Order: sequence, then C-alpha cells, then structure tokens
Amino acid sequence: MNIQELRNLLNTLDVAPLKRYGQNFLIDHAFVIKIVEYIENHSTNPKLVEIGPGLGALTLSLLNKFQVFAIEIDRKYTFYLQSLNLNNLEVSQSNALKYEFPYLCTLVSNMPYYISTELIEHLVIHSDHIQSAFLLAQREFVDKLFGLPGEEAYGPLAILIAWSGKVQRVFDVPYQAFYPEPGVVSTFFHLDFHQQHTRETNYKFFLFIKKIFNNRRKTILNNLEHVVGDRLRSEDILDQVAIAFSLRPDDLTPQQFFSIFQLL
Repeated sequence: MNIQELRNLLNTLDVAPLKRYGQNFLIDHAFVIKIVEYIENHSTNPKLVEIGPGLGALTLSLLNKFQVFAIEIDRKYTFYLQSLNLNNLEVSQSNALKYEFPYLCTLVSNMPYYISTELIEHLVIHSDHIQSAFLLAQREFVDKLFGLPGEEAYGPLAILIAWSGKVQRVFDVPYQAFYPEPGVVSTFFHLDFHQQHTRETNYKFFLFIKKIFNNRRKTILNNLEHVVGDRLRSEDILDQVAIAFSLRPDDLTPQQFFSIFQLL
C-alpha cells in the first residue's frame, strides 16, 4: 500500500506508529516485491515465521508460497491481521525475544531497530531450528555482522554469525521507502544457519563471547581469566591454541574463539 492508503488504514484502526516498538512500515511496493521474490527464490522451507509484521506489507505477499506464523507485539496490529481471516496465516501477540522456535523454519523480519542486537543474538541461540533468515535492518547495524578483526565494526555479532552460519548482503533500501521515515538507510540481508550446534551449545558460546568482550580494552588473557576463573588454566588454554596473551579480543579471528571455546 502507498503512504496515503497506510495513513487511511491507521486512521481507521485509530493507531499511530510507535517509536518504542520501532514501527517503520515498508510502503514502497517495488521493494516489497523485490524482497518477497528474493525470499521465494532462496527459501526451501514452506514454514515461515515473521517477526513484527505490522500491517502486513510483506506478510500478505508471502502467503502465496508460505504458511506464515506472525509474531506481533502490538495488540491492535495483531487484531487487525487476525480479522483478515486469511488462509495460511496465524498471528500471535507476543514478544519475539521470548519465542522458542519449536520447528525448523524460515524467518522474515523488518527488524525493529531498538531490538536489532538482541534479536540477532536470539536467532543465533535458536539457530538449531532456523534454516534461513531474511532481514531488514539499519545499514550501520548490518555492518557489524561483517566486521573483521581490528575493525571498529568487529565484535560479538560478527563472531556469533560466523559460529552459526553465514551472512550475505542483498541490497539497500532508502529511508524514503518507509513510513514514518527512519532517517537512515536500511539493508536487506540473508542469513543461512547450518544447524551444526545444539541450542544449549549455542547459548554457552553466546555467554562465552559476551563475557570475553565485556571489556575489550583488556587483554585476551585477562578476559579469559574472567570467564574461567583461573589464570593458570587461561594461560594453558591460550598456549594450546598458540594465541599471545597480550592480544585483545578485537585482534582474534572467529576461528580462534571457536578453538578457545572447545577447550573450556
């Protein structure tokens, strides 16, 4: 729908986009088509979970190929989508950060900016049941998923993505394609998760990385000691994987973190 149609619908429902929920609706139909076609061409799983469907800009187009289970935190948007009584669509009013992903699925989301980090962390932990994720997020945030050792953008997110799968940029979406305009460029990107680790292992690795980067200015030895609670054991672990004690977390590759974790 265009901006006027969206405004009319919002008036009819007596609602307004809420900043606290990061509600920036995709209104440029050309980008809706482009995103949906990409998802249809790159997903092999007919079971799709959508986080934050809003008024259904992507949802309604995805129903042609997928069974969609939509998670919407806003009660009024949930009731609106439920009132459409559409085949292949189930809508639940709930917090996506508490969803447990009980079956293998494809994930789609125009990600609310305010929970971008927490949502990616949640997806990595639950990646045992997520085959692919097709996501829209602020471009500066997406840059963090591609950070390399020594770069400012490098940190826990890039390492968690490398642990659980691989990421691909697809294309940028200008802020004019949304209402209200977020004032920043967004990036549509694609995550492929490999399901090589159990959910329990994913969670343990997530906690390990978070603790290691708790103070990135400290050396890897000091941060590892904080994790294991024993300096001599920390030195032994780093010796086994040939990592200098004086390096900082920003200097290590994801593979080096994987090697350390395997020795814990």
